Amino acid sequence: FPDMARTLKLILAYALVSVAKSDGGHSHPSPSYGVPDLRAEASEIVEEIDPVARLAVNIPGGGIPGEDYPILASVPDTGFRCENMDLPGYYADTSYESGCQVFHICQDDLHLDSFLCPNGSIFNQQYFVCDWWDNVDCAASEDFFRLNADIGKLPEVEPVPEASDLRNSYAPPSDVAPPAQLYNLPRDEEPVITTVPPPPPTEVYNIRQEDVTEPAQLYNIPADEPTTLPPPPPPPARLYYTPNRR
Repeated sequence: FPDMARTLKLILAYALVSVAKSDGGHSHPSPSYGVPDLRAEASEIVEEIDPVARLAVNIPGGGIPGEDYPILASVPDTGFRCENMDLPGYYADTSYESGCQVFHICQDDLHLDSFLCPNGSIFNQQYFVCDWWDNVDCAASEDFFRLNADIGKLPEVEPVPEASDLRNSYAPPSDVAPPAQLYNLPRDEEPVITTVPPPPPTEVYNIRQEDVTEPAQLYNIPADEPTTLPPPPPPPARLYYTPNRR
């Protein structure tokens, strides 16, 4: 049987070569069992989204990027110079190219440092911070340049009163309502107090005459024995004054 096995191998090899030639040398993709290629669709969606439109969705205020507020990628040269400022400090760049998205810091030696606020925000000259574009009026920024004079100043603090002053500073409150107003009573009317008279003694104690005990019974003295009293004391002697006769 070795010759028969060799013959079958040759027939199988010839059949495979014939199929490859009929397809023109192109390979078919492997079956995906009905599952779409999500990676290709995701790449197409990303290409269709406009980055400016994506920025507009994430910025509050409902404005159009590049029209209602600037979206700069770098600090432009607007001709700002610290020599033209009266004080060192922070300054919003109100030029048309900047739109207050750029702000400058002027040092004491007139050295200039320029910075860029994130897209969607501009420099708030009143508070020296980058704020949302719809919270800041860029045209009015120059009115707050004078606030640079307050940088480094300590706020004024009222002195704390001493303990002796606190003891003497108490005053009764003046907005306390009188009692008549607290209880909703008219001032010209006083509350009426009703007095109930007490009941008669007989009704309270219910004492009957036959229940009263004689004094002799209280001291265990027989009623038929007379009580002997001591004799009364003698009357005091009278004194007479006899004048002396010479």
